[in-house]
Amino acid sequence: MDPFSKSALAALAALALLAKAPAARADVIYDAISTDSSGQAFTTIQVTGPVAESFSTGRRAFVFTDLKLLLGVATPPDHKTISVDLLRDNANAPGTVISHLATIQDSKLSSWAEPSIFNVHVPSIDLAPETRYWIELSSPKGATAVWAYTQDMSGKGVGGEYDAYSVAQLVSPNSDSGTGAYQMAVQGDPPPIPEPASLALIGVAIAGIGTVAHRRSRTR
Repeated sequence: MDPFSKSALAALAALALLAKAPAARADVIYDAISTDSSGQAFTTIQVTGPVAESFSTGRRAFVFTDLKLLLGVATPPDHKTISVDLLRDNANAPGTVISHLATIQDSKLSSWAEPSIFNVHVPSIDLAPETRYWIELSSPKGATAVWAYTQDMSGKGVGGEYDAYSVAQLVSPNSDSGTGAYQMAVQGDPPPIPEPASLALIGVAIAGIGTVAHRRSRTR
């Protein structure tokens, strides 16, 4: 095999190893679902809505991919819908809508007496670091759905956040409010940071490609 081919193969092998590098593991930045549920109660979206809960990102940017909500519905359901939206923060209160995340049929929810986790798959939304956002649930047509809440502030990212309800946006800190935190979990992926080994492979690939290009230019 000629030297040109060897250099090219080395560069391709390094790039192939990079492609097989494991992706960053999913990260949960807010979790009020895995906490003690002994203080659990419910807010009826039809009566007090819209209802919202805030969460904040950490020092690094965050790619929002999954949302879990602990929901229930009156029996029998009203066959109406609940809108789930991601909002900006406005001075520790719900702001404008960033993205509509889901429309939930109340017929898909379990009984309010035994709420269950409803999974919302988010279409990979990039969130800024050290920034507060809100998840808001509303039902313009008045679905009798309920969003469970808990007084347990031990969950990740829960204690320093806020909850809000009604069109008047009555906001209070989770730790001071009569309801506590609405039960949800926010999950996503941190942006990938190349490890030293990955950086070395990038260097090998670039060097190999550069060598091939340089030698070919000299032979012309």
